[in-house]
Amino acid sequence: MKQEDYVWDLLGDGTICHLLFAENDNEIIVLGIPAFQGYYISHNLDSSTMTFSPLEEFNKFPLVN
Repeated sequence: MKQEDYVWDLLGDGTICHLLFAENDNEIIVLGIPAFQGYYISHNLDSSTMTFSPLEEFNKFPLVN
């Protein structure tokens, strides 16, 4: 991931941005949102797996196992 993946430009013009970090009560930082951004994620509850498929408009690469 690139550093740009951790900033969301709310209006698309650079005037209002939001950092994609989440705090919680365990004194840790969750970095999950940028990892999912740009991918379609399929959850298979039977096998407890997740599949990541890149979305064309985000220019992401396929993830390999």
